[in-house]
Amino acid sequence: MAELDINAEIAERIMSWIVDRGKRQYFDPLNGSGAWDWLPDFRFVKRDYDVFLDKMNRLGYTLTETNKPADWEKRTGPCFTACFSRQGESFQATHGDPRLAVCLAALVAYQLPPP
Repeated sequence: MAELDINAEIAERIMSWIVDRGKRQYFDPLNGSGAWDWLPDFRFVKRDYDVFLDKMNRLGYTLTETNKPADWEKRTGPCFTACFSRQGESFQATHGDPRLAVCLAALVAYQLPPP
C-alpha cells in the first residue's frame, strides 16, 4: 500500500474527513471553515502523526509498541509491532518502520486488511 493510500485511508476511515485522492486534499466537515487542505502525512510529519494518535486515543484505543532488535545471526533486521487495543479487542501490525506499523495497526482496527 502506497503512503498516499495510507494517508487517505486514515483520513477517511479514522479522522472522518472527506478526501479527494486525485488532488491529495481533504475537507473536515467538523471544522466549519469550508476550506479544503492538503492531505496530511501521518507517517512522516510529527504534527500530523500526533493528531492521528490523539484521535485514536479519543476513540478509546490504547497503543502498545514493541520492538525486536536486529538478529545478525538469523540475518533479520529490526522490526516493530504496534497494537491498538479497545474493549478487549486487539489490532496489530508489524513493520520495519515503527510509524508505519502504527498506521497499519490503526487501519486493521478499522477493518482494512494488512498488506
